[in-house]
Amino acid sequence: MKVVPIYHSGFYVETADETFLFDYYKGELPDMDRSKPLYVFVSHKHPDHFNKEIFLLALDRDNIKFILSKDTKMNQSYMERMNVPQNAWNKITYLGAGLTYTIDELAIETFPSTDAGIALLITCNEGTIYHAGDLHWWIWEGETKEGNDIMTKRFFDAIAALKDREIDLAFLVLDPRQGQYYAKGLDAFMRHARVKKAYPMHFGDDASIVQRFLKEECAGSYIDRIESYT
Repeated sequence: MKVVPIYHSGFYVETADETFLFDYYKGELPDMDRSKPLYVFVSHKHPDHFNKEIFLLALDRDNIKFILSKDTKMNQSYMERMNVPQNAWNKITYLGAGLTYTIDELAIETFPSTDAGIALLITCNEGTIYHAGDLHWWIWEGETKEGNDIMTKRFFDAIAALKDREIDLAFLVLDPRQGQYYAKGLDAFMRHARVKKAYPMHFGDDASIVQRFLKEECAGSYIDRIESYT
């Protein structure tokens, strides 16, 4: 699979049969193979994951589908006000959490987020792709022990079904705002599932956090499976 990081949690993925765009909100879009279908995924409604400009991609192509978390749901009058092109309206599918869907040749499993929306596991002809969205171990300096304990339980409950699952490509949160806890979520996921290649995300302009993470002792056992962005 070809992977093009765009910005923050936005990625373009291309396989032999299809193309995928995940959680785009800004940055330069890569050249896309227009001969293949394009599946545009949005994990949740936060503005750093969902930019309604994605619907403009439907203006000049028919082989496109928008697959969005239910928390982004828009009615017709709202889409009219937001200038969502009419030829995108019937190309939108909304997904709930904890369910399995079939769209064309794709099998899509969804998982409840520890923040908003869903996480996604997509099975296509070339393997499995996981995008965490905001499903992450959101523990914080300054939070109460009780609050962090609740979050810990929610995180591990949410990813329980992925225990020892083989995942060919994973996009996982690595957020410098968490201070001393910044690496715990990605590390926990790498030990929980069998990930072949992981791309850290959700760090905005602070790409140095990836190099910092790769120097952590915890990363030693899987460092060759983490994209370094160098």
